Amino acid sequence: MPVIGIPASPPPFLVSIKVLLINNNNYSSAHQPHTPTTHASMPLAVIREGVVKTHVILRGYLAEDLLSDDPHISQNAVHLIVYTLASVSLTDLVNEKFPGHLLQNYPQTYETLISRFTEGIFSTYFCTRASSWNAEQLEFYRNDALSSLQNMVSGCTEARVAYAGHRNYETLYSECAALVAECLRSFARYYATKAPLYGPHQPNRMLDKCLDFYELRNWAELFSADLHNFYEHIEDWAQLEELHFLNRHFERLIAVFGVLPDQLVDGSLYIHVFGDSFIESLAAKG
Repeated sequence: MPVIGIPASPPPFLVSIKVLLINNNNYSSAHQPHTPTTHASMPLAVIREGVVKTHVILRGYLAEDLLSDDPHISQNAVHLIVYTLASVSLTDLVNEKFPGHLLQNYPQTYETLISRFTEGIFSTYFCTRASSWNAEQLEFYRNDALSSLQNMVSGCTEARVAYAGHRNYETLYSECAALVAECLRSFARYYATKAPLYGPHQPNRMLDKCLDFYELRNWAELFSADLHNFYEHIEDWAQLEELHFLNRHFERLIAVFGVLPDQLVDGSLYIHVFGDSFIESLAAKG
């Protein structure tokens, strides 16, 4: 499995650059980043002579963030850069295991239609796990997972209410699917950060209480374990279809809201919409 090391202290060349900047009055230890490090780094897959490669674009101020005396600023910059490098590593691994996959157009099937919403979730887990290593990041992603869970429940419940008026199942499915996919992605980030610190199963009172209320604790623990096991045995990854375990988790969550994707004989997607969803009945009782 690709391993990306995190330096305990800045490499000598970074220290040299810092001295150069200070001597030229271009650096301040009180530096604050221009904005949070969102959209400051981007890996782009490109084709050069028929070979898939990755170009990485970094905003210039990240160099100054790396040299900051504020550990919060410098560690955030390191996290972002390592996350980007992990994305490059995963792209290289996939291209090596499945040559031509990134250039291939796949026919529309049930699995590919579901994968429109689950695509990138394992990449999020992989890159976050490689680049997160402290309790502060864990707390941030835990709060994000809780917020995403609550947003999914409220948003999908509202979508069900709206469906009673418009009766458009495609609209209902697309709205619920987007919320479920974002919840899966948020939980993937949280579990990726938690695994190296505490292992895949570490209780958390607030989040677990919410999961228990919606009777999703068993699902959450299975999702954590499945991501962890796939990551730990990624060198044994032999078939692209093995990633479809994410589609099963997507189905499990969206079905809670009375929306169930189904596969017809020709492989196409069909949406079943049930009566009152399980979440709605729980909310009514609570």
